[in-house]
Order: sequence, then structure tokens, then C-alpha cells
Amino acid sequence: MLAALVLTDACNLGCSYCYNACNSSPSMSVESACKIISEISRVHKDEPLELILHGGEPLLYGVDRLRELVSHARKNVKSSLTFSMTTNGTMLTQEAARFLAEERFYVRVSVDPPEENTRPFRLGGTSSHSRAVEGLRMLREHVPSVGMVTTLSRENVSQYLSCYELAKELELKQYEVGFVKGPASPSSQQHASVLSDLAQRF
Repeated sequence: MLAALVLTDACNLGCSYCYNACNSSPSMSVESACKIISEISRVHKDEPLELILHGGEPLLYGVDRLRELVSHARKNVKSSLTFSMTTNGTMLTQEAARFLAEERFYVRVSVDPPEENTRPFRLGGTSSHSRAVEGLRMLREHVPSVGMVTTLSRENVSQYLSCYELAKELELKQYEVGFVKGPASPSSQQHASVLSDLAQRF
């Protein structure tokens, strides 16, 4: 059983290509999240459960509340239980990294190509690349099960290899690429070229 809990729609980046463009939104209460987990466990009590803590940016939920939620799940889910999370990496701290390691999370970090090519998609024209990479490196020091996803646009598609090489350097468990939709999307030829090249490298 795979279940995703959207803890908050809020995000500190506000990427224009994201399916969730909200930058501020009420978070789900811990009480509500725990009730949902308990109900999932009741209905699917004999099935292994992977619980995805999702957003928005899930680390905006706060480590204390995440810890409370995970503790409740471990006490109430009687079948096999695993946790995962996708984060933009910019909110990672040593405390958060240690918590994710202690609870054996699989963590996927979103890292787009370098600065100048991601600015048009960020709130206020800023870039997240250097902060995301810093967070990814910190996370990798603590958490063994880490993956990375890169979102490519027409402007940055030529730089996908810089992210692939970073994933290779850090010996990440998984590396994924996605493509911006709409006018900023890479051409079909660029799509095919990137996927063909990565297939050969893997």
C-alpha cells in the first residue's frame, strides 16, 4: 500500500512549473495526519505500507511535528512500514538530516541545473541550485537512501549532465529527470536526446 500525505501546500520556492504553485497555505494538523494514518492502517492492516510525506515543501512542516507523526505511525501501523519524502533540499538542516536518517527515510531531492538557467522559474527570480546542492551533500552524510530529480526546461536542458555527474559523485540510489510542460518545454528532439544519453550512461 502506497499512501501520500500532503502535509502542506506551502513552499519556499514557488517554481512556476510546479503542479503546486502555492507559497503559503495552512498545514495539515498533526491530529488530522495521525487520524488518516490510523484509518489507513485499519483498512489495510495486513498490507505493507509506504508512507510518503509530501508537499509543497514537507520540511516546512517542522521536524518536531514530523517526529510526532512518524512516532504515531510506528506505534499504530502493525504491518511493514517505510517512509519517503521529496524535498527541494533548501530547508535541510543537520537536525532534519539526522531525523530522516534515524527513521530510515528514502529521500528524493529536487536539484535543477545551475543558477542562471533556473532563475526565470523561481519566486522573485532567485535560484535554488547552490542551496539544494548544499542540502543534498549534507543529507548524504547521514542518509544512505537518497535520490535526486532534475526538472529540465528549454533554457537549461543542455546542462543536465552537471546534475547527473553530481548524482554519480554522491553515489545516489536513483536519478530521475522530468521536463517542464508548456512553452518552456524542451523540444521533442531534446527530450529524446537526453533520455537516450542517460540510458547509455546507466
